[in-house]
Amino acid sequence: SHALDRIIERHGYSVKSRHRALDDAMVITQFFNEHTERDFDRTFKIITKIMRRSLLKKPHTSYIPFV
Repeated sequence: SHALDRIIERHGYSVKSRHRALDDAMVITQFFNEHTERDFDRTFKIITKIMRRSLLKKPHTSYIPFV
């Protein structure tokens, strides 16, 4: 499983307040930084691929801002 709880457990991260935005974001950042350092080229290619896909998608149009 790639759930955040499993990642925390698997990698031995410590989290003060799980399910709090800042603490969860800090764990994700720690995980990302560790894995980016190990294989930067692969990580960069994956991020580039994700960004290209999201840029090619049609924008979500159900939101209509108030004027």
